[in-house]
Amino acid sequence: MNQTVEKRLDGASVGDWIRNNTNLLLMFALIIVGALTSDNFFSMDNILNVLRRITVNGMLAVACTMTLLVGGFDLSIGHVMALSAVLCIGFEKSTGSGAVGIVVALAAGLVLGLGLGGAGTHWNGGACAGPH
Repeated sequence: MNQTVEKRLDGASVGDWIRNNTNLLLMFALIIVGALTSDNFFSMDNILNVLRRITVNGMLAVACTMTLLVGGFDLSIGHVMALSAVLCIGFEKSTGSGAVGIVVALAAGLVLGLGLGGAGTHWNGGACAGPH
């Protein structure tokens, strides 16, 4: 028991922890600096603004995580999402209906995702490589 406590208090292990968690420490430092320099940092408007801005990256992260969990590797996820977004905006502007743009974007994403995923699985190469 005493050896465990001594090992936890060892300077080398603290240094290793800091080295392994540098990004976490930098994030906390940025939060502290932001809170000290701005009165609106922890306001609901600012928090909602940050959440709105990270939505796209969050969706891509979930898609990439799902692909990696099933043993695949797909580099086309971002491209399919970007093309779907362009189609959504284009159809929304040309028809005046946001619903039409969303349906077209979802359909394009579905067709492209299934097509690229199926092609990658069938040939085991290209944009999507499945397990051997």
